[in-house]
Amino acid sequence: MRRVRIYDYFLKFINILYFLLFGWTFFLVLFFAGGTDYYLKKEFLLSNPKLFLIGVLITAVFAIPLYRFRKALEGFLEKRTKILFPLVVLLLFAIQCLFVISGFFYSDWDPAGVLGGVFHILRGDYEAVSVDYFSAHPNNLLLVWIYLAVMKAASLFGTESVLVLGIFQCILYSACGILIFRIARTLLDSYLGAYLTWLVFAGFIGLSPWLLITYSDSVGLIFPLAVLRLFQLREGKNPIIIWALMGILTAIGYALKPQTVIAVIAVLLLTAFKALAGRRDETRAESRRLPKGTLSIKRMPEKQAEVVGTAESRRFPKGALSFLAALLVTKLIISFILIPSLHMDLDPNKPFGMAHYFMMGLNQETNGVYSNEDTNLTNSIGDPEERTRFDMDLAGERLRSMGIKGLLSHLTKKTLVNFADGTFAWGIDGNFFAGTSLGDFPPVRENALRPYVMEWIHTEGRHYGKFSSMQQIVWLMVLFLSLFSVFGPRNRGRNGELRGSDPLSPAVPSGGSESRGGNGGLRGSRPLSAPSGGSEREGGNGELRGSRPLSPSAPFGGSESRGRNGELRGPETLAVLALSLIGLHLFELLFEAKARYIFIGTPFFLLLSAAGVKRILSEISGNKGDLEKESVDGTDSASSSAETGNNVVQ
Repeated sequence: MRRVRIYDYFLKFINILYFLLFGWTFFLVLFFAGGTDYYLKKEFLLSNPKLFLIGVLITAVFAIPLYRFRKALEGFLEKRTKILFPLVVLLLFAIQCLFVISGFFYSDWDPAGVLGGVFHILRGDYEAVSVDYFSAHPNNLLLVWIYLAVMKAASLFGTESVLVLGIFQCILYSACGILIFRIARTLLDSYLGAYLTWLVFAGFIGLSPWLLITYSDSVGLIFPLAVLRLFQLREGKNPIIIWALMGILTAIGYALKPQTVIAVIAVLLLTAFKALAGRRDETRAESRRLPKGTLSIKRMPEKQAEVVGTAESRRFPKGALSFLAALLVTKLIISFILIPSLHMDLDPNKPFGMAHYFMMGLNQETNGVYSNEDTNLTNSIGDPEERTRFDMDLAGERLRSMGIKGLLSHLTKKTLVNFADGTFAWGIDGNFFAGTSLGDFPPVRENALRPYVMEWIHTEGRHYGKFSSMQQIVWLMVLFLSLFSVFGPRNRGRNGELRGSDPLSPAVPSGGSESRGGNGGLRGSRPLSAPSGGSEREGGNGELRGSRPLSPSAPFGGSESRGRNGELRGPETLAVLALSLIGLHLFELLFEAKARYIFIGTPFFLLLSAAGVKRILSEISGNKGDLEKESVDGTDSASSSAETGNNVVQ
């Protein structure tokens, strides 16, 4: 078996695993959440099946006219995006700032611990800082440094208001929106699709009340998106710089919230697997599967075939070295410069290890959610090694007492804890709504809009039920539609025969059709056609030029575009999205559970759901190129072809 087939099957495996894991998750949320008792269960105005049905109807009402006038809208948005998109970003930012100014409140759990460190250090009162808290939770130290830097910058303008941190988070959320737009534009090859994806982001994430909470859930939201965008750009820009930036983001993201690194692991795993598989064998293996009479990939000049075939394997070692170097340097800067500048005398024996969170994640009484009893048990042991042994022994006892049946029931309830709440455990932790003043923190001035805002976001507000139910409708639709992103295309001929690939197969040549006769053989059409907007021209020996090289796989369907080195784009972006969310799901099953920890993955779910919508519309319309030409920098594949110049196609 050729190594490239292993890579193809690896991509298919990601597809199938995502569909099975999140298909089962969606099934549990839709049909079992209502009748199952589990920790931190959120109640909505209607049952999940009814809310989902409402979501389907609302989606259909908006989708039908948009689909009918899609070409006109696409042209309009394409011509005006340079002016229109900055305006909508500024509009969202203005609304976010108004939301923060009107609705900000202190929340007396971990955010209060972080803010306590920020304000005490800002005032020079180092003795008042809770060293015990930060010794046990060192992951919040970099967050304190970031918030402190923001507050020091604001103090130059004569303000010590905590609202400055809220405005800072508005900037981060707006930047997330820009990244989502660029990623979606590249992924979907559609301005209309990118705007719609951004619009859902703006309502569901950009104006989420989590924007008001000064904690790592908000600050960490940007890191997985930035890594994904760098992954998309890794071939069109200097790869050494791209990988170095990924290393910097990884070090910072991990220091803020470990879940942010899961996207980096997905990128590294996929890229390393691809580099090991090799691309030169891929083109040779594909050429042997072509029928007689078609133009052979062997006609590609040997030098060019080698560039296309070995680009990833040659780039990855250099990229990996720059990634590791940047990661190490950033880690050293954080550990030996930034954290010591906070002047905290931390106890090195206090931090909780992963064994503690693994043990707590196996607590059946709390369904794996935070437990004060478990925390006190771990805290009672001073020696770190002995503490780790104790936690692992207790975890083993809990596993043995559950048995296989009990473990499956436990994991089912943890899944519901994590995924059955579209508000992401809003209003649950500690003294969540502590008010506009807390301790010696700067009081927040109230305005005329505040009572109305709190009626919607406070759990005891008059309109909170409507807000939480609307959030749940969007979340159910996002989960459901994301499942369709992993399906390959079903291209059909005039008489309805299936062409191209099976629903979960990654194999479909880019741009053209692979129709089959009665005996299943290839027939009739060119294996590859020119990308839309581009042209086909013949070279002196008859080979078609100016379009994409032959692709052996399009794991998520449609026509793939290629960067300057002929590498696939759209399928691999979707593979990173799916693999990252698989990793996030498994991480939360293994360790402490809470819907809030899933919030950092919501942009990835949103991007997959957008791809799922395009897959559905493509199936309905019979379009042969549904997830079309994704380019390295958001430009169309015609320009990419122009850059490659002499790429040869079948």
